[in-house]
Amino acid sequence: MFLPVNREEIHKLGWEELDIIIITGDAYIDHPSFGAAIIGKYLVSKGLRVGILPQPDIYSNEDFLKLPSPNLFVGITSGNVDSMINNYTASKKPRKSDDYSENKKGGRRPDRAVIAYSNKAKENYKGVPVIIGGIEASLRRVAHYDYWSDTVRRGILFDSKADLLVFGQGERTTVKIAEKLRSGRAAGELKDIRGAAFILKKGEDKPSCFKYRELPSFEEVSSDKDSFISAERMIHSVTNPFLDTGLIQETNGRKLVINPPVLPDDNIDEFYNLEFENKPHPMYKGRIPAYEMIMNSITIHRGCFGGCSFCSIAQHQGSFIQSRSTGSVVREAMKLKSRTVTDLGGPSANMYRMRGRDLAACMQCRRPWPQSSHLGCSRSRPSTPKSGYSTLCSSRTSRSMKSSLNCSGSTLKRNSMSFLISYPLFPVLPLRRRKG
Repeated sequence: MFLPVNREEIHKLGWEELDIIIITGDAYIDHPSFGAAIIGKYLVSKGLRVGILPQPDIYSNEDFLKLPSPNLFVGITSGNVDSMINNYTASKKPRKSDDYSENKKGGRRPDRAVIAYSNKAKENYKGVPVIIGGIEASLRRVAHYDYWSDTVRRGILFDSKADLLVFGQGERTTVKIAEKLRSGRAAGELKDIRGAAFILKKGEDKPSCFKYRELPSFEEVSSDKDSFISAERMIHSVTNPFLDTGLIQETNGRKLVINPPVLPDDNIDEFYNLEFENKPHPMYKGRIPAYEMIMNSITIHRGCFGGCSFCSIAQHQGSFIQSRSTGSVVREAMKLKSRTVTDLGGPSANMYRMRGRDLAACMQCRRPWPQSSHLGCSRSRPSTPKSGYSTLCSSRTSRSMKSSLNCSGSTLKRNSMSFLISYPLFPVLPLRRRKG
């Protein structure tokens, strides 16, 4: 099933109302590579009724009235890409196309989409809590340098006026929020959830369930470079979720509270084993390039311990690698209509099932990337357990799969199987290099 996009589709599912509406800046593609789809389907699997509004027009209320006001909350994401990066080049010139829209048509995602959608949700669904998430909200959760305006902007919760912010991997956090709201608790009471951020009311005390470090205030980081650098170091020092440490930042006399990140998930199979249509919603008649690129690809893990200074994966998905089981990956491969898996991997190339040799030491580490191999800490160098050598190598699963590719550079062809590969297998498997 597709998530309903209008009242007619709600009735076809036998629903009379919705619990949750998800607003996204992408076209609606029911595929696990798209955050709105995977969170929406996970919520539905928990018995919640979820509708979706893809790329609504913010200059009219018409699109927002296609779905009735939800019982629990409105969830908002800019989509798979930060809206400003999506809409502008590095030279700050407007882009003419959008790969996440039908026929690459640009202009369907507003600038600063999370703020724009949040304001429209407040206008059209009065009294309903608004919860923001996704890559744009996650990476703008604290005071941050904004390249497009060449200024330091305050945390996005202040400008969006949303009730809560979900950062990082949001599936379980979003379900917890939904369950607590369904039990009768108000959004303003939800201060004990990992992976969530909120603004304290004046005179309100910080939660006692976690430890917190105080960041330099917004006023300090926006006027003093040393304070900005100090804040960045502190933000990265609490990336490790096992430290149970959150952050507090004062902004214009109010306090932003960011709870510790979610713990590494040992069962991401639960998300990817959900039933997806694996195609765009039927309302689209033209091609969507972003879908064409990933239609035959499979995500096998999340997170990255690489610690590259230019990258934000660790701030979003964490530095601990979370891998799917072999069975889950193979089942998804067998569902593909194509005989070729165009990409097996994740955000961090081939780190499947890798972890620090001494996991207990990694859990205590305060370095920005506790499992990174280049930090000189021998106890924390990444290792791959013996089972990791063969986990992705599965034979006799199907004769329908002709080849399996890894876009970081390797391809394996075999007549009777899809060999799912990772770098540790290179010495023992016949490989050919993928051009480009």
